[in-house]
Amino acid sequence: MHSDPSRINTNRKTTAMKRDILVVDRDRDVRFEIHRLLSRSCDVTSVADGMSALYLLRRNPLPELIIIDPDLDDFPDGSFLRHLKNSILYSSIPVIVVSGLPARELRELTVDHAVMESFQKPMDPDSLERVVEGLFAMESGQSW
Repeated sequence: MHSDPSRINTNRKTTAMKRDILVVDRDRDVRFEIHRLLSRSCDVTSVADGMSALYLLRRNPLPELIIIDPDLDDFPDGSFLRHLKNSILYSSIPVIVVSGLPARELRELTVDHAVMESFQKPMDPDSLERVVEGLFAMESGQSW
């Protein structure tokens, strides 16, 4: 049975699609803050560890952005970030790092893994929001 095409809403202005973001951070407060900050304009899924993130990545459509603290209990020393960037499936997903690592280590990690942006904890929520909005505006050809 075919659906009635007149009942399908194709007006993008009234049905703006939200961007999918995956947040991977063992700190529940950070996950909550990022979710609170970005969930108005994005669909945010948060997990506390790398194995949960891999499960979601394998079972769901790929997110358009991953925000991650690379210091995960189950993937130490940034190994999850290395996995993302070395994977043919995930290497094209933009990554933002939010971490408590010292500034020098964070810079090295960012450069070594082609991370688009990094923030030290505690992060400035407004700066993170601007970077995310800028990324999605750039992808859609808009300017902020």
